[in-house]
Amino acid sequence: LNGPASGSNFPEGVSNVTWRAMDAAGNTKTCSFSVTVTDNVPPVAACDEITQVTLGIDGMALINASTFDDGSYDNCSPVYFKARRMDDNDCQTNTKFHDQVKFCCEDVGDTITIVFRVYDVPVVPGPVDLDYEEWHANDCMVQVYVDDKLKPTCTSPANVTVSCEAFDPSLWAYGMATATDN
Repeated sequence: LNGPASGSNFPEGVSNVTWRAMDAAGNTKTCSFSVTVTDNVPPVAACDEITQVTLGIDGMALINASTFDDGSYDNCSPVYFKARRMDDNDCQTNTKFHDQVKFCCEDVGDTITIVFRVYDVPVVPGPVDLDYEEWHANDCMVQVYVDDKLKPTCTSPANVTVSCEAFDPSLWAYGMATATDN
């Protein structure tokens, strides 16, 4: 017997098998055939149903697609991940699946629906079209709540000493405070 042993699992693809029969007199005869194994069942997609994302100091968060996984699997092979926003906005379009989903200030206080895609074939890095390997993929949805927990910074104007007679109650004459936020 050449190839996988009797009773073994064949890998996906084509395996050549050769059988050899021998009688009591030592006469042998061989026959060969091919076994083709294909995976026609898409993977099982399991999502984290609800995820919370906090923006960074630059007002953005890039979240890896794998973050949304909650135990996805396939019966024959490893699984690979991409994700996209259900609705596009200025943060990121929804016309492709990405390795990371981008969130920004526009998303703060909203719950964003993410389409999490699981593949049972290796995927190329970077954005891919919506129909890329779709026969080898399965989707589920994740609700992502986006918040901003960073406080703004405030810089006061320089200290000023003013006599009571020259005091300006509008305070404009003494400088302006500045504030920045992510």
